[in-house]
Amino acid sequence: MEGDQPLQERSGNLPRQRTIVNKLLLVSSVIQCIGLLICLIYILGASQPPKSKNESVKVHLLEYDEKNGFTLQSSGEFGSIEVQNNSLKIRCDGFYLLRLKGYFSRTPNIDFHYRNDQRFYLFSNFSSYQYISSVAVVYLRFEDSIYQRVVSQKVSSTSLAFSQGEISLIQLTNDNFCGK
Repeated sequence: MEGDQPLQERSGNLPRQRTIVNKLLLVSSVIQCIGLLICLIYILGASQPPKSKNESVKVHLLEYDEKNGFTLQSSGEFGSIEVQNNSLKIRCDGFYLLRLKGYFSRTPNIDFHYRNDQRFYLFSNFSSYQYISSVAVVYLRFEDSIYQRVVSQKVSSTSLAFSQGEISLIQLTNDNFCGK
């Protein structure tokens, strides 16, 4: 047994071996903590629903013309839907809520049209002072344009007075398809 060292010589190496083992344990513990932290960040980040920006716009009714209906002007308060050629341009697929409100001297019969001249009607709530608050929910697609027509032949630009008229269009659902 010439290769064995006496006990006294082995005990001299023992503190040095302990420090190496302690350093290795410390390094592995730090790596495990970092891995656990990364897993928690990933799990918490993945559990949040994706944030999608819904489209919206608020436009004011400026004046009424028998040929073109009401002139629309964006309020600039909120919204990402553009007003072009007196119509609202849709950029994203989904369900939309359309609201018309304002004070009118007469109750106008307004149809809203979109894709291939399809139209939808507003559910109306009329009061005695001709305050109109109407809503409709409709499914719209990319490149649809919403425009309005006043159908009643009895309403002329001189006989229809209105104030504080506005149209709000708010996207309720986002089908994750949006154009430019």
